[in-house]
Amino acid sequence: MVRQPPEPQRDERVRHEERAAPLVMPDQDLDVEYLAVEDADVLDPRRSNAAWTARVIYFCFAVIQIALGLRVLLKLIAANPTSGFTRFIYGFTAPFVAPFSNIVSTPTAANGATLDVSSLLAILIYLLLSWLIVRLLLLLLDRPSQRPRARG
Repeated sequence: MVRQPPEPQRDERVRHEERAAPLVMPDQDLDVEYLAVEDADVLDPRRSNAAWTARVIYFCFAVIQIALGLRVLLKLIAANPTSGFTRFIYGFTAPFVAPFSNIVSTPTAANGATLDVSSLLAILIYLLLSWLIVRLLLLLLDRPSQRPRARG
């Protein structure tokens, strides 16, 4: 004789579905206290300007860091320095790498590939500098609005 599977498995599913009833029916009111419009925090234009300025600063530093990363990659693969794109990247990033150029020696391989440690150091320094500038900006400009509240 072939035995049928026990029925309690189906009963457990039914019991689980009964427990999963919605917490609040759509036509019932919720007992939630909403804040009045006067109590909501007002958007301070100074705070939104500070946030916008912070995004602009991060964007400008990100462009510089991406260009420096491309410089590292091009030097690592020993790209042709006379090609247009390589010349553009080297020319654009030269002023940003100049302060760090003689701090550490640059290892060079036999095929001409170099690990541009100065550019890697510049990426790290500009990352920290952008973070410090934005933190200082937000510290000075991004203060919570101090609206007088009615006493009751």
